[in-house]
Amino acid sequence: MPIEVILIDADGVVQYAPEDWSDAFARSMAFQSPDQVRKFTADVFAAETACLSRIDRFDDALHDVLKSWGRLEQKSFVMETMPSIRPYNDVLEVVQSLRAGGTRCYVASNQQTQRAMFMSTKLGYSATFDGELYSCKLGAAKPSELYFELALEAVGVEASSTLFIDDRPENVAGAQRVGLHSFVFDGRSGASVLESHLRGFGIKLPRMLSSFEKLEVPSGKPVGPT
Repeated sequence: MPIEVILIDADGVVQYAPEDWSDAFARSMAFQSPDQVRKFTADVFAAETACLSRIDRFDDALHDVLKSWGRLEQKSFVMETMPSIRPYNDVLEVVQSLRAGGTRCYVASNQQTQRAMFMSTKLGYSATFDGELYSCKLGAAKPSELYFELALEAVGVEASSTLFIDDRPENVAGAQRVGLHSFVFDGRSGASVLESHLRGFGIKLPRMLSSFEKLEVPSGKPVGPT
């Protein structure tokens, strides 16, 4: 059965963090030792992980972590640091091309509510993708089979006609257990590697001009830096 829908992970596939949380916390929160930074970062990460399949719980969970560390006054800084994300623009161009060719694409990501909202609105994923399948909204997180079952139900498609892309092998394995086609891909590999994987599933991308190619350049003048 041909691929009709592609579910695409976010972190590590279409986006990345320009700086580790621990580095940002160490630089701005005046911890006494690297060990304290590691423990604080682990506590924040654990609080987020516990909220990946819940709606509107992370704010309270983060409050509890900061209170235990005596850092409530730095809540706004931590909240600003966590959604520090940049997109892999070349990968998103592939998504644009897939959609132009008639293949529906959905972001399929484990996220707590605040980060999901940032991605949807500030990064524009509500427009970039045909839909958004965040774990906090579905009520289950990858790599559980329940996440993929709920995702398929939300999209209204059969597993046999769905392709899943993720940078974590355990998530790919979870998708395969439900019957989805899937493969591991790291956004750092670039669009050409992604396109090669897609061709292996019989998906041909219509060629689209990049924003660079769309520039009208006067004849005889070089394009870009020289």
